[in-house]
Amino acid sequence: MVEPRWTTPAPGPKRESPVPAHAVGDSSIADRRPTLSRYHRNDTWQSADGTWSAGFYEVAHYPDDPDDEWAVEFSDDFQWVSGGHPSDESAYHAWPGANPGSGDVYEHSPENEAQIMLLEMRAAELEEREAKVRRDRFYQSDYSGPSRMHDPVILKARAETAGRMVASLTRDRFSYRLDGYANTVDLDTTVATRDDLTKRALAAGATDIDDGSAEMLRLLTKLRDDRAGRVLDRWTPYERRRVVQGTLAELNVEIAQVQRRVTAQQAARDKAAKKAAAAQKTEQKTAAAPTSTGSAASGAGRVGAGVPTGGQFAARTHPEADVALD
Repeated sequence: MVEPRWTTPAPGPKRESPVPAHAVGDSSIADRRPTLSRYHRNDTWQSADGTWSAGFYEVAHYPDDPDDEWAVEFSDDFQWVSGGHPSDESAYHAWPGANPGSGDVYEHSPENEAQIMLLEMRAAELEEREAKVRRDRFYQSDYSGPSRMHDPVILKARAETAGRMVASLTRDRFSYRLDGYANTVDLDTTVATRDDLTKRALAAGATDIDDGSAEMLRLLTKLRDDRAGRVLDRWTPYERRRVVQGTLAELNVEIAQVQRRVTAQQAARDKAAKKAAAAQKTEQKTAAAPTSTGSAASGAGRVGAGVPTGGQFAARTHPEADVALD
């Protein structure tokens, strides 16, 4: 459930903003306290482990009039994140900047799971950016709290998100050409990001990662079927006709390649499922099989049994007379 939160200046002494003991980075964060009031887009959410985090977004566009705070546009990337807090209020008030006004609160629940995972991924991306290059502290760009960049669940979600982005960009690349546009699509960078995240997720212990091939097959097939109904009339210039026909041919080749990849992936999943089922069946049979302890004990003390037991003579191996043991 999403709950809007509105903050108002409290009367009396200024409330101290809690700073988590595990804060990463410059200790000057403890000296920055909320001052004045200025809207800043933010979200507060509860992670699967029960702790709370708050994230504030980067500014995408700043208005010409600095007093028009509601004209500020924010991106979907976090500028600042603090996590590992015991409550939503503690996470929210860890923000060291001006009073940000409203913000959304996401309690961990099945209906909020998708949105919370999106926020977890954005927090992990900020952590990675901070790890690569420390930003100017003047802009309060920071990440503090438990590490997310190595979490297998978050890495898997990021890899699968990148895979869907690859599928979407591949569709766009063909769509632009079929419409006669010369737009370029930076597909290589997104593919490299997907492959890197997938490799890291597998190393962290994630399994069954969807690389977006099935989604790509769906998008490309739909594009081909939609464009197949558009018949070029006789007034279409020859060069335009040649480009469209060539692009459709390339699209069919791409679809065939993706189809083979999807088929191979499904076969691998089916094989892994059969192997897991066989292993489980073997384990169940082993657990249900009777132990040999009873049969071994029943034969103890008999000639040739070969299984000595406490308080009895050892099994006979030669015809000499028995010797009592003190």
